[in-house]
Amino acid sequence: MLVYKYMENGSLNTALYGRASQLELDWDIRYTICLGIAKGLNYLHQYSRHRIHRNVKSSNILLDQHLNPKICDFGLAKLYEDKMTHITTRLAGTYGYLAPEYALSGHLTENVDVFSFGVVALEIISGKCCVDYSFVNIGSNQSYIIQWAWNIHENMDEDLAMVDPKLKSFNKEEVCRIIQVALLGTQMDSMIESTIDVSCHCNAKWRKRYRHTSKQTFIFDVLGCWKFK
Repeated sequence: MLVYKYMENGSLNTALYGRASQLELDWDIRYTICLGIAKGLNYLHQYSRHRIHRNVKSSNILLDQHLNPKICDFGLAKLYEDKMTHITTRLAGTYGYLAPEYALSGHLTENVDVFSFGVVALEIISGKCCVDYSFVNIGSNQSYIIQWAWNIHENMDEDLAMVDPKLKSFNKEEVCRIIQVALLGTQMDSMIESTIDVSCHCNAKWRKRYRHTSKQTFIFDVLGCWKFK
């Protein structure tokens, strides 16, 4: 039997999409949640027993009474040694949050969690689900939030178009910073190599800038395997 500390506000997934949710997630709260998730993953990768979570998603982020995020469900987590560059495992995780290189090769690295963080960050910013068939109707050729976000970034040149319409006000610099981290972390040739980069780059004091490279276009087939056009 597993015993968890009681999380008064349930999961991030419910807070974002639950019909009965009474929570109002303003930008300050969403930004704090992004920072908290990044710091939690950084702790897992760098300061605990070097774990890779493998199943980071909005339903595995719990919110306490102060809406601080807690990463849960370590049933798929893997330990790895400092000197190992990767682990080869059977594919596990949740479709839509899986890093394509992991789905294709089975090679497990920290970047798997970095990719998933990028997807969750886009959910937090946009208020949209990771998989949503309405994306096809608004200019994306796929039903995944990553495709939708990259379509806006590359074709509209206005990243703020991704922001949840329910947000009445927000800090543009902070929003653009989190979007940049999300896009960089979900590139096939990710320029964010670890959650140290993620947690630092999300912070307002961090001023390092990256050059975005073009995305790799990927799709799911019926078997759930990533393929490239």
